[in-house]
Amino acid sequence: MMKRKNPMKYVVLIGAVSAGLLSACSHGQTAEAAKADRSSAEEPQTAESFTVSAAENPVSAGETESAEMESAEMESTEMKNAEMENTEMGNTLDDSRIITGQSFDVTWKNWGEVRFISYAPPADHAHDDVKFYLSKNNEIVYEFPKAWAEGSLPWTFESVDMVSFRDIDGDGYEDVITIISYITGAGTEAMVPFPTTRIFLGDGTKFVLDAELSEAVDKAQANESISTIMEFINNRTSPDAGYSESAGGEDQMYEITGIREEEAKAFLKKFAAHVKAGEKKEASRMIAFPKKVVLPDKQVTVQSPEEFLAYYDEIFTADYRERIGQLMAEDDVWWSYRGVAVGNGEVWLNERDGTLWIEALNNGEDRAVQYPENTGIQAE
Repeated sequence: MMKRKNPMKYVVLIGAVSAGLLSACSHGQTAEAAKADRSSAEEPQTAESFTVSAAENPVSAGETESAEMESAEMESTEMKNAEMENTEMGNTLDDSRIITGQSFDVTWKNWGEVRFISYAPPADHAHDDVKFYLSKNNEIVYEFPKAWAEGSLPWTFESVDMVSFRDIDGDGYEDVITIISYITGAGTEAMVPFPTTRIFLGDGTKFVLDAELSEAVDKAQANESISTIMEFINNRTSPDAGYSESAGGEDQMYEITGIREEEAKAFLKKFAAHVKAGEKKEASRMIAFPKKVVLPDKQVTVQSPEEFLAYYDEIFTADYRERIGQLMAEDDVWWSYRGVAVGNGEVWLNERDGTLWIEALNNGEDRAVQYPENTGIQAE
């Protein structure tokens, strides 16, 4: 799961202004302060500005020279850092760092025709993160909020895997979803990339990094693709008013799936009871249709519970019925963004329009009930 030092939502204001002012404002300075900084940088510095007054703090000539050198080194470092930031916020981005495969020309409401730029960190900066910009006429007009302070990334950037632009929150303005891979650089899987989600919500003038939603997607392991992220977001709801939280302070299943744990267990036990009693019609009516029925010699699409009865016994073999009974007796369920499951995914359930349904059944590799298309929950 992606952990950030500060889970707050970050806001960066838009500013189609000069490179120096953008750099200054990004450090919390006012326009006046930025102007003063530029004026100071343009004026030649005298030796007096680097020395310490003998009357105020008597020192030897050697100490004075040392102080001058330290001050000069500090100014040189600050100027180099400022130059680097001004270069990025101006119109001279390093082409070698632009990730062309994940940079796109777009036309957005209030923004007009702009280019979304994915910008990799310098190769020798192991703890710098990827950045995202909007540019217009070869000038940077917006920098997206950062997830990590400069140089504080706990991993090493690997790649931007996916970028998607869509209206997530339904406010009429474009939002941005990104999937970014990192490597830890330590342990047995040091060089194995892992994905993280970064979601930016836009209002036409700025973007907010929704750290809470991004982390929820990662926690649910729903960051396989843009479609799995959207499936998670669409299924995610807020707790009902008046709901009494569990003793642990939260219903973790509900947080991920929108389904109460006690309701899921009760539904699964009812389904298992019908299966155990041989009540085929009742059990079939708890399955959502249409479904793809996978059998050793064929695959068929079934449209209704009544049609499914013709294949019921081939799915619910004696061993499978016994296994379902044992799993229900253990009263143990698990969940992900795909829904709620028991055992190794022998039974999956999910919610549709406020109603719980059995969505997938898995009785080995060659006997299963799945979505009719290769999307959503599949027996695994």
